[in-house]
Amino acid sequence: KRRTVIMFDDMENKDKPMVSIQCLVYNHEPYLRQCLDGIVMQKTNFHFEAIVHDDCSTDGSRKIIEEYGAKYPDIIKPIYEKENQYSKKDGSLRRILNAHLTGKYIALCEGDDYWIDPLKLQKEVDYLEIHQNVGMCFTNFDVKYEETGFVKKSALTNYQDQYPHQYDLKQWIAHPGYIGPMTWLTRNELWKSVPKIPSSDGTYVLVAHFIQSGKIHCLIDETTAVYRSNKGSITQSNSFKVQYWQKLNFYYAKIALADWYYPNSDFAENLRNKTYAVFFNNSYAKKILSYGSEKDIALLEQHFSSLSLVNKVLFLVCKSSIIRKLFKKVYLALVHKKTHFEV
Repeated sequence: KRRTVIMFDDMENKDKPMVSIQCLVYNHEPYLRQCLDGIVMQKTNFHFEAIVHDDCSTDGSRKIIEEYGAKYPDIIKPIYEKENQYSKKDGSLRRILNAHLTGKYIALCEGDDYWIDPLKLQKEVDYLEIHQNVGMCFTNFDVKYEETGFVKKSALTNYQDQYPHQYDLKQWIAHPGYIGPMTWLTRNELWKSVPKIPSSDGTYVLVAHFIQSGKIHCLIDETTAVYRSNKGSITQSNSFKVQYWQKLNFYYAKIALADWYYPNSDFAENLRNKTYAVFFNNSYAKKILSYGSEKDIALLEQHFSSLSLVNKVLFLVCKSSIIRKLFKKVYLALVHKKTHFEV
């Protein structure tokens, strides 16, 4: 029989939720019931709450949240926005959520993912209560491909090459992987002290902070959640423009993290040089020429010697903003009918 251990810091905290769940929702109507069912089915010997944030959805997501909020008022705590906060890119989304996340621990589950283990929260809280030197724990997970229905079972053990789960800080910054945010449980004080480093992938910065501030641990034998791979989501976008900005912003975050944790080091300098060279030499070269700003071009110029011969020629030809605009028009005309190129 599993031993359950719950400890409270003091009597004043006993009525506060042990866990606050951050559930971000935007046009998740087809999947939202499964997500919320996974939350309300949790069996715990402590109080938990779900901050369900609807970021001005245009489908039926709000109606579903209202239904669950009425049925489970002690668990589901809705926030309904009148304008989309994510699109502001000014930190408002994070500030709003942090003001409502009051639990000792923070868990995540976005509206299109879901939990499959009713003891998910209990197992993780038990672990962190005992192991005070660990800042964040996570578990194994399945990956469901929405278009085909194919499921990768227990990805961290059955697909280890694709989903590694052990990192030190330098490994994570240089070669991050995917460790299932919908399985995380982290301490509130760590969650709210994350450096403000912009990134197209917020989990990348979070995990770096968790590793640096305290150990992270994987409950590898527990598969508690499902990550839904859905090509309709922004992370799976077919848009060349979206892909370009995501990739470039991710590389900027990589360099910023290296400078933040390893300032003036060979590690940071080598990563910077390699990052720009690799970015320009890979399949995103055409996107840089089509969408690159003067800042992007200037940064790449610093690493001109690292470029392949073909890209050196492209770079020299396209340094002019006028030529880049012309390049974009020609490129669009040539490939628009063959791709999902959006502008």
